[in-house]
Amino acid sequence: MRATLMVLAYMAVSSVLNTDIELTINKSTPSFSQSFGYNLLVGLNQEFSGEWNEEDSRYLYDNLERSGSPIEAQIACRNLAFKRLSAGPGGLFNLFIKKYEMLWENDNYGADWNLAFLKEQNELTPDREVFLNQAKSASQIVYMVAVLFSFLTLIYLLQRKASSLYVLVLVYLGTAAMHLMVESQNRYHFHILLVFIIIASVGIKYIFENAVTFVNTSDWERKQKKNNKSGKRLY
Repeated sequence: MRATLMVLAYMAVSSVLNTDIELTINKSTPSFSQSFGYNLLVGLNQEFSGEWNEEDSRYLYDNLERSGSPIEAQIACRNLAFKRLSAGPGGLFNLFIKKYEMLWENDNYGADWNLAFLKEQNELTPDREVFLNQAKSASQIVYMVAVLFSFLTLIYLLQRKASSLYVLVLVYLGTAAMHLMVESQNRYHFHILLVFIIIASVGIKYIFENAVTFVNTSDWERKQKKNNKSGKRLY
């Protein structure tokens, strides 16, 4: 029910914003069933591992210039994407594996691109390079710790029948599933970092509670053994 309310709220607000945009630019924008054409086209490009590329971008703008309609351009991209989708399943499976790894493998996108652009513009000083590399290491540590404790929380959740955290797990699963099909970049996991942090914080709480229980149980067992040796019995 919570997930349904979230989706309905998103659709309602999205509809209002799209209407406002159309009134502002005095043009119709593609509907949901039409607007994913370009993203799907890019996401299914095996040659470029589902990332942005000049070839697909040029195809979109060529069709836009030819038809003069963003809707027609998106439909053309969608039709070509469906042809790619009908390709051999082996190639698509390998593509999905690459895209999943690229989406979640690290949290270095911001630092790496700053390093690349500063170097390209001849603005990368030694101090900036040191700072960005330190920031990259720090963000990666935070990312891996959050992922680790999120995984531990997931193990705990599998032993329970219900939990409100399942809503956050669904957000992660939905993001992972969506980006197997559409265009994917490493930065597209940024919104999930908050999900990881929330889930990880719950995992730390579980670990602390289990540690306290373990210590108390160990103390009780030690006292019981001590009393048994002295001929007493602990009740």
